[in-house]
Order: sequence, then C-alpha cells, then structure tokens
Amino acid sequence: MADSHTRATFQALVDAILPATSKITVPGRNERVTGASDVCLYKFVIQELDHSHKMDIPFSEATAQLLDVAAAELLVKGLAKLPFQGTPFPGGGPFSALLRHDRLRAIDLLDQLNIELHTLPIPYKDNAPLILTMMNSLNQITMFGYYAGWRDYGIEPYSFPQSWIQVGYPGPAFGYRDFRGFVLKFPHKGEKA
Repeated sequence: MADSHTRATFQALVDAILPATSKITVPGRNERVTGASDVCLYKFVIQELDHSHKMDIPFSEATAQLLDVAAAELLVKGLAKLPFQGTPFPGGGPFSALLRHDRLRAIDLLDQLNIELHTLPIPYKDNAPLILTMMNSLNQITMFGYYAGWRDYGIEPYSFPQSWIQVGYPGPAFGYRDFRGFVLKFPHKGEKA
C-alpha cells in the first residue's frame, strides 16, 4: 500500500473531483450523498496507477509529488491560501492542504502546462504529453471507479451503489432474455411453406 503522503494526496484528489454533496429529499431533511473520499476511492486510483506503470518508485508516488509541485506553485504565486484550520487529509503535502477549489486550480495549472516543466519529478520532468495524459486519466479513473460501483462487488446480499442512485441507473436486469434471433418455421415434409 502507498505511503501516508501518497494516500493523503489521493484522498484530497478524489475529494476535489467528486465531493460529497447534500440532497434535499423532504423539506427540512438533508440526505447525505457519498463522495469519492467517503468510499475510499483513492485506493482504487492508486492501485490503477501503480499496476499500469512499472517504475523504480510507485507511479502514484510520483504523481502525488507532481500535484504537490503544482500546489506549491499556486501558493508561491499567491493564487491560493492554506486554510486556517487543519487539513482533513493529514500526512499529505501542499496539495492535500489546499481548499477543494484550489486543488482543482492546481490540477488546471498542470493541465494548461503553466508550470516550469524542468522542476517536476521523474517521469514528468520535461514531459508535457505525459502530464496532459495524466491529468485527463486522473479524472477518468476517479469517475470510472465511482460510477462503476466497484466497491460494491462481492458484497452479500447484493448492494445497490449510491452512485447508481445518483444518476438514476436502475441496475442490472437479472433474468432478462437476450435477443436470440428470429423464430423461423420450417414446414414438415408434405406441408406447404
């Protein structure tokens, strides 16, 4: 499993992309809708990065360092401020200490390549295509992991993922017959077709 810094960074990342929200179902009664950090989606994102790229250090660790460099850049330029109270993601670096909207700004900074590429950690150093691919991939992996309901597979009895409720997906249709072709009638010998 990833170190505490990497875990905190990816907890902050998935929280920025898919935060928990409140939904009013009955006047005066709030129903909490889970976000990506509530369901430990960061574990899925870390696993996907580390198992899809073989390097000397885990790819998730290098990506956490990349996000920290972007966050530090925002802080140095005065475009973000650290919150007055403690971070909800202890153990992380500058990225996990930022407010949610500033974390998204750090991602945007990287996505627009508005950063000195030679200051980035290996393998991102002077590698603009990899940075752009990764910023897109982080969003896609987070969305896929959340809306695919991966965390509910294998739970008995069958659990209906919160994300499916949010998007109105009715769930799998067990027992429905698949299209098996057209019914053809073959006449018996002696019958007219």
